[in-house]
Amino acid sequence: MAVWTVYAEWSDADQVWFSRASDMHGLHVDADTVDKLVTKAAAHIADLLEINADILTEDDRQAPHIVRVVAHHERAQPIAA
Repeated sequence: MAVWTVYAEWSDADQVWFSRASDMHGLHVDADTVDKLVTKAAAHIADLLEINADILTEDDRQAPHIVRVVAHHERAQPIAA
């Protein structure tokens, strides 16, 4: 089983979550929600498994494959005292 980790960040300028880094070579996705980013990442990883087959280890090629997205959201909210 291979677990592919995608580190995502929010872009205020573009109003999307985007993949900042990942374990999968060539993965670059963005979406307006984290759930959509997970779905897009999974679809792209499925394609990239085939494209990158020659650089992946045997373990990395074995199914099942899991996409793990790490996205940190932080927000400061003023409080009326």
